[in-house]
Amino acid sequence: MSNCITIIGLGAMGTALANALIEAGNVTTVWNRTQARADTLVARGARRAGTVQEAIDVSDVIVLCLTDYTAAEATLADAAPLLAGKTVVNLTDGRPDEVRAIAGRLGGYGALYLDGGIMATPPMIGSSHAFILYSGSADAFEGAKE
Repeated sequence: MSNCITIIGLGAMGTALANALIEAGNVTTVWNRTQARADTLVARGARRAGTVQEAIDVSDVIVLCLTDYTAAEATLADAAPLLAGKTVVNLTDGRPDEVRAIAGRLGGYGALYLDGGIMATPPMIGSSHAFILYSGSADAFEGAKE
């Protein structure tokens, strides 16, 4: 397994996050239900995963940037057993009960979990004007930092 970061969800914000990771020199794997959304990122150096399972398998840190928690749960459903030992950073908007539920489920699979809130618009990502608030265990935060 390589030491890279996977972005799952390539809407405007997921694409901005992936671009910032690529620009910073990180090995970045991307996956989106609509594969064509990854084309520009792949041209810039990202690795395209053909499946969610592949995207999770190649990375220790998995960043979710999806529409909602229902989409996050559905996207991870078939790949959940692969999450053991991974750090999942969920940047999807949701309610506290949704956060607790997904954190519990992913923890049950052996994953570390961070929930985050992005305080920026996509064009601000990668600049000093953007920041992300995280909550979760210190172990998950340390795993995501590395």
